[in-house]
Amino acid sequence: TVETKESIMKRFYTCEQKVNETVEAYASRLEELFDKAVELGGLKRFETGILKSVLHSGLRKELKNMSIYQCDKIEEYDEFKRELRKIEADLKDKPSEEKKPCKPALTTER
Repeated sequence: TVETKESIMKRFYTCEQKVNETVEAYASRLEELFDKAVELGGLKRFETGILKSVLHSGLRKELKNMSIYQCDKIEEYDEFKRELRKIEADLKDKPSEEKKPCKPALTTER
């Protein structure tokens, strides 16, 4: 199957992290699409800022919200990806808070 520049660009810009996918796996998929886009002339190799933006915009909601500051602060793509992996590891290490049903307040009249 021959892919056109337009189809690769569309897949690149709409790429999103899957539910149980790690940041590393998602970034690898995105980087492959970026490489194909570069080969077909849709992007330039030095346009890693676009790669970083697309990486951030396709993250799962919780990870995206937790990494807004890093995305704004960090210029380099690889460094931003490392920070995402740290955030992801912190999320996995955090004990899950089980939701316990609330007990209604009881008043006893005597």
